[in-house]
Amino acid sequence: MTTNLKCTPVLAILLVPGATWMNAQSQDWRAPIQDRLEAKYTLTKASADKSDIVTAGAVLVLKKDDLVMVTTGIPNMVPNTYKDGRITQGLFGKLNRLPGVTGNRVFARDEKFWLEKVDIKNDGVVLEFLSDPFDDVRYKGTLRFPFPKGSPPPIDQIENLVGQVIAVDGANESAANTQPAPSAARPATPAEKAPEPIAPPPPPPADPVSISSGQTNDQVVSSFGQPKTIVRLGAKQIYYYQDLKVTFVNGKVADVQ
Repeated sequence: MTTNLKCTPVLAILLVPGATWMNAQSQDWRAPIQDRLEAKYTLTKASADKSDIVTAGAVLVLKKDDLVMVTTGIPNMVPNTYKDGRITQGLFGKLNRLPGVTGNRVFARDEKFWLEKVDIKNDGVVLEFLSDPFDDVRYKGTLRFPFPKGSPPPIDQIENLVGQVIAVDGANESAANTQPAPSAARPATPAEKAPEPIAPPPPPPADPVSISSGQTNDQVVSSFGQPKTIVRLGAKQIYYYQDLKVTFVNGKVADVQ
């Protein structure tokens, strides 16, 4: 007697649920890492051609040497990798650093740029950067933080690893955070309380403020207050306000957007 056993349904029952569970698990572990890094390093939104900043995020300071970026007009970016305390590149990146090769720039420690994207992959974290213009040319680049083989490390370890390479520019911290806390004091008795002052009449409406070419940094700050972000590029400074971008060259207004 011949018996014909079909095993495919049994295999389907055993494999499909497991595959679905693994896929769900692979999605779950990424989100906390993404949220943690984007909360610490606020993303910047650039225009489609990367020629300008649409929404300014955190200004980042590089803490290591040898980060290679290419001009925004080049389709492919140099794959930088951070491992064992150093930023390195593969063969393509090394070729881009040969004398005479144009379209790339090597960023050194203490230089500044923006973070456009955080990408959590199965084998590591990839950050995408965008610089301010150098001689009217912006640069873009990626930096990969590989995971150890087997599984991703704890989220605190990933955050610490990224923090070895980049930091948020301290100039962007709110001045309020640097003010000393008021000291505790004994409440004043009724006899010690000063009489309530009479409020003066409200001042007349102020004339609308404006920015003119040639104004100094101090003149702009006196009219508009301290900017949200300051970026320094040699003789050039860029002040980012909520809806305003002011470029200074040699300490005087050269462009307003």
